[in-house]
Amino acid sequence: MAADGQSVRGLIRSPRLQALHRELCDPRLSEHSIGALAVKRCFTDASYLNHHFHATYGMAPSDVRRRSSRGPRLPRLIRANIAELKSSSQLGQRGSLLLI
Repeated sequence: MAADGQSVRGLIRSPRLQALHRELCDPRLSEHSIGALAVKRCFTDASYLNHHFHATYGMAPSDVRRRSSRGPRLPRLIRANIAELKSSSQLGQRGSLLLI
């Protein structure tokens, strides 16, 4: 056991999970399958990967990939205000905000 109570396996697995998480969030790697990225990080058992990934990040690798592909989300209040502005006359014909 390591000094912080983490097993040797955990010490080895943790940086591999972190690297995989970074790669799943990287839009430049979106053409690579999750399986291919996982194998690159020495995760050859999907069940093992899903269990430890979910335990670490609270979601499946596919959920991380899906969320990162949407890009940053605007806060709900800003989205509501934009929708309201779109329906009002404060937006120009091309959808740009008119400064008054």
